[in-house]
Amino acid sequence: MARGERLVFVELKSAKGKVSAAQAEWHEALGATRAEAYIWRPADWDEIERVLA
Repeated sequence: MARGERLVFVELKSAKGKVSAAQAEWHEALGATRAEAYIWRPADWDEIERVLA
């Protein structure tokens, strides 16, 4: 997602979904930039709303 200078990457997982090694590497690489990177599950709904507000 992009808006203005804000760039957000999100990996959406089910409650029991596992992050693969490749996904973890991408998440780490993106986290080293100015972009925001998240891994969200249904239980993270409050955080999702806060971040996207």
